[in-house]
Amino acid sequence: KYWVIGNEPDLGYSYTKAAQIAAYFKPFASAMKAVDPSILTVGPECAWFNQSIINGLTNPNGPDDITGKDPAGRNYIDVISFHTYPFNGTQTREQVVSKLTEPYSLDANLILLNTKIAACNAFHNRTGLSALKTAITEANISYQNDPGDNLYGVGTNSFIGGQFIAEMLGISMKNGVDFVNIWSVIEGNSVESSLGFIDPQTYNKKPSYYHFKLLAENFNGEYVNGTTNQLTVKSFGSQNGQQITVLILNEDLSANLNYTVRLNLSLIHI
Repeated sequence: KYWVIGNEPDLGYSYTKAAQIAAYFKPFASAMKAVDPSILTVGPECAWFNQSIINGLTNPNGPDDITGKDPAGRNYIDVISFHTYPFNGTQTREQVVSKLTEPYSLDANLILLNTKIAACNAFHNRTGLSALKTAITEANISYQNDPGDNLYGVGTNSFIGGQFIAEMLGISMKNGVDFVNIWSVIEGNSVESSLGFIDPQTYNKKPSYYHFKLLAENFNGEYVNGTTNQLTVKSFGSQNGQQITVLILNEDLSANLNYTVRLNLSLIHI
């Protein structure tokens, strides 16, 4: 159903301009949809939210716009995607707690992307099932770990690493991202390269596995935003016709905080 065209062209292939990506994306998409018009194409798969490239590819009717139709009337692209690994293993706990809602980070990037997607949908009259979607096709707290990373660290092996992924998913739900793929299930032969949510040496499930599992099992229906009065506490939820689900993430290293949940527009008191 989903076919990704390219993988991190701005990293391994040193493509720095939207024109370079549009030049290969369009002919590939047209050829693929000529064989099977039902497939959904995904790209550009930038290694990060590479704004200069994404701007060009989503500039309606611009020279590098890939959000319109080919000569046969088929959409070139259906899902705008990118990867996100905010850290390189040298991050501090304070940076982890604040990162995702900082300027030019995930929340702000998705708000900007949604603005661009809306403009493309309006210009190309893409509505209903043909409307452009968004996806984060690789995501984790970092692309490598500190050599000493463990449950009490701040990388992919840590408890706060699992909380970070949960917060990523909450921000993605808030901004209408259609799907997020956590990288990865299992990989690496060292602490630094062990990025999966299953440890490659012991096969133990990491905190990221359990955070991902809890969200998958309990969140459905519509996203519900949450607010708190503590900077180290994050909250968001979901609701459907049968249940309301609230997730509270206490990212404080030492405080055992009490809380009261208010299911309205008031703040959650902690």
